[in-house]
Amino acid sequence: MAFQLASQLLLLFASVQPSASLSSNSQSSNHYSPISQPSLIRAAELFQNNGRPPGCPPCPECFNCQLPKFNCKQFGFCSEYDGQCKCPAGFGGQDCGEPVCGSLADGEQRHVRQDNSTSCKCSDGWTGINCNVCETDDACSALVPTLDHSTGRPTHPSSSVVSTSQTTSNKSEAVCYKDRKILDMLPGRPPQASFTCDTSKSSCQFQFWIGYVESFYCEFNDCQQSIQVGYEGQSNITRNECQKMQCKCIPGRMLCGESGSVDISDFLSEEIKGPGKFSCSSDQGGCQFEEPAMNQLITDVFGDTSITLNCQAGECMHYTMVPGFKVPERPDNSKMVALSIALTAFFIAGASWMFWYCGRNRAHKYPVFYGRSHVNPAEQGTLSAHVPTDITFSKISYSINYAVTQAKPVLRQVSGKAKSGQLLAIMGASGAGKSSLLDILAKKSKAGFVTGDILINDMQISNDQFKSLIGYVDQEDTLMSTLTVYEAVLCSAMLRLPKDMNLDAKKIRTLETLDELGILHLKNAFIGRSGRRSISGGEKRRVSIACELVTNPSILFLDEPTSGLDSFNAYNLVLLGNGGRLIYSGPFEACHEYFAQIGHPCPAGYNIADFLIDLTMKYRSNHPKNVNGQSQVQGSIEPHRDSDESGNYEPAADETELLLRNSSEGSRTSHSTLQALRDRLTKHQDVEPEDFSLLDKLVENFEASEIGKSFDREFEIVLNRGSVIGAGVGDELHNYLVARSRDRAGFVQQFLILSSRAFKNLYRNPMLMLSHYLLAILLAGVCASLFHGVTLDIAGFQGRMGLFFFILALFGFSSLTAITIFSEERILFMRERSNNYYSPLSYFLSKTILDIIPLRILPPFILSCIIYYPVGLVPTLEQFWKFVLVLIAFNLVSFGLVLFISLICDDVGVANLVGSLIMLFNLLFAGLLVNREKLPYGTAWLQDISFYHAAFEGLLINEVRYLTLKDHRYGVDIEVPSASILSLFGFRTTAFWYPE
Repeated sequence: MAFQLASQLLLLFASVQPSASLSSNSQSSNHYSPISQPSLIRAAELFQNNGRPPGCPPCPECFNCQLPKFNCKQFGFCSEYDGQCKCPAGFGGQDCGEPVCGSLADGEQRHVRQDNSTSCKCSDGWTGINCNVCETDDACSALVPTLDHSTGRPTHPSSSVVSTSQTTSNKSEAVCYKDRKILDMLPGRPPQASFTCDTSKSSCQFQFWIGYVESFYCEFNDCQQSIQVGYEGQSNITRNECQKMQCKCIPGRMLCGESGSVDISDFLSEEIKGPGKFSCSSDQGGCQFEEPAMNQLITDVFGDTSITLNCQAGECMHYTMVPGFKVPERPDNSKMVALSIALTAFFIAGASWMFWYCGRNRAHKYPVFYGRSHVNPAEQGTLSAHVPTDITFSKISYSINYAVTQAKPVLRQVSGKAKSGQLLAIMGASGAGKSSLLDILAKKSKAGFVTGDILINDMQISNDQFKSLIGYVDQEDTLMSTLTVYEAVLCSAMLRLPKDMNLDAKKIRTLETLDELGILHLKNAFIGRSGRRSISGGEKRRVSIACELVTNPSILFLDEPTSGLDSFNAYNLVLLGNGGRLIYSGPFEACHEYFAQIGHPCPAGYNIADFLIDLTMKYRSNHPKNVNGQSQVQGSIEPHRDSDESGNYEPAADETELLLRNSSEGSRTSHSTLQALRDRLTKHQDVEPEDFSLLDKLVENFEASEIGKSFDREFEIVLNRGSVIGAGVGDELHNYLVARSRDRAGFVQQFLILSSRAFKNLYRNPMLMLSHYLLAILLAGVCASLFHGVTLDIAGFQGRMGLFFFILALFGFSSLTAITIFSEERILFMRERSNNYYSPLSYFLSKTILDIIPLRILPPFILSCIIYYPVGLVPTLEQFWKFVLVLIAFNLVSFGLVLFISLICDDVGVANLVGSLIMLFNLLFAGLLVNREKLPYGTAWLQDISFYHAAFEGLLINEVRYLTLKDHRYGVDIEVPSASILSLFGFRTTAFWYPE
């Protein structure tokens, strides 16, 4: 408005000027210089255009940092006198937003950089984006003049380069270049950082540049600098730790609103608060910039844990200002030295022992496997000599709990004795407790309560010594089908005979045992299994017996030894029982006379063993029915059935055949034999009370007999003597027990022998191994064709995730084959372990290693070699071996889990079901199907325990952490780091080696 009024006045003045000038001119022509009308008109036009000539642009508004509209960048100081910014070193312009060139020595004469596409052209000896970092002593000379000590005046230049600075003792400068991932994200626009610290103000400044153009800057306050000096070649570490931090974006720049770029302005102003730390190491010039919120951003977007930098730093100061160097104290390595000495001594001792042991056995081909090559003759004689061994057992009782407060008796007061060279037959009906008694006599672990005494040669010995004397043949033959007869028996000999016995002696003992049992001609025949070619059932029974006889046991327990063999009556002693109760125990030849005396003679022509079993069949009721269905009084015989059943029982027609069994020499018909037996048993029915069963009467008769009483008297005499193994025992028995209990194969020998057996089982039954290899090769070819040449775009990212997910599912479910590893040998392991063949650790270690190497390590390696490069995964050796490592580790974890399932689940079907469900559960939480961030509160731990998630995350981090995905959608070029997508899926981009 003022300009408009002034212009109107000038125009009015111009219109009246001619007349006034004429009148004036006539009066005083020598004192007045008239103004021309055109000049006044031009002046009026200037006022009308706000003081601008026509066509001239508007003048810029004057910069005044005191006004809210203006501010000083780089946190420069705003002068309250002239409203101008006082810029930090290296920056200029009205708002301190432009880097300056030259050098620090140029002071205020430095000029602003003209070309933003490159760094400044620095003076000699200076470097950096804004020429703040010194490189030579000469470059610092202009800043630090030296002094003449005699005059105290400056003389020739002399300085030391430590860092660049304007004020020589309190500032240091550094220029840094960003590492790896951000460099990949910004091709052609190198990211850099500059860092300045002023120790006098306890402050630091940080600028981040992209393509030589500053994007944002930060200021640190309350800073403390510390230096860690390394000793003898160790790196020096300088740390600047600041409690407060603030950052600002430069609008319109990269990362701060530039078109096509993300905008982190709000993040910098609101989230970045500190504390911040900038640390550098002298060994490789590596530096790190850390701040909690910034670290999280870098992790989510780029996959790094912090901003890593390669820096060049410098500082100028006078040599008198260099702090005195103090040699750091020598670190206290006494503990490490002591540990190293101890480990070295242990290694030397172990190596010396190994050389000594191998040299001691050098005469033998396999010394480490089977022991020394020579046996002391005295020890060999003691081992081979047989000391007569008697076993006596008295009042053996056994009961099991079948309810909370009730116990079921299985054995009640059973006694007996067998002398050396005698064969004791434990006889009775099914369910009589024969197997339970045999297990107790062999001192096997039983679930229940056992009472009674077992003596060897009328003496008590320890369980370990007792087990070294005996052999035990189970009721069923459980042998490894892929071994030959000779290998099966030799394996038992190598594991159980003394380790000091050489291999040749063990082989000879094996062949002798096979010859004794009449199966030497089968020594190279495979044992086989049902459904395949194998030796006969009787021959398998002989092999089972040979595995025990090869150890030359003093006492041999056999559970139903005649199964599959031709039975014959060769018993010296008989123990007869039923329902866990003792009916007879004594000489076999005396049992016929004994039962005849108590009114139960064996009919002529009837097999005495069959007669005794039929005789002891427990009554089901006081008045059982006979074969014809008529009620029979006590004293009759009931057909054979389990002893633990009760109640009335009516036999089927075919069950009466149990009563008609004849010996091979039988001369009577089955009907006449049955009738005669009934007549004999019903003679004494008049004298028995109705509620007294035949079993009770038989037990009572034996307890009152002279045979039973004499045994009790003899046992009482033995117990009263109180003989216990140890002092006072005969040297012969003592030496024999020592020899029998001598150390068998040690852990290493057990492991090697069992590994050899497991390897034979593996390659002689190769279908499982070949199936794993063929499956790996076939599916590797399929994957290589389906995922061939994955691209660096969103579809390629999906392809990588799908490939890894499929591979993990493949190896996870294929590990279910490990269920059969133990399930097929469960009974074999339990019986061999019960017979003290080996320790559980050596067995499982051998089985595990022989399964891990061919089935769990080689298939992943084969698949990796086939698919890695055709698919187009990261073509570096480090990433390839990490890929293989993750797959093998995953396969081992899956195998261990499945093996554990097979141990706790007896049924193979149940084990497969449980294993499949666990695999599916882990697959669900792998990270592809369920996002970690979307899991309900308190359920994130389910993903943490998923080994599928750990492997899936490791494969993805190894492959895509440093990739940049580029895509074109809807006319827009998309470029995004893979690490940011991993973060969206809930994966932790820095959790390859260990979880966060």
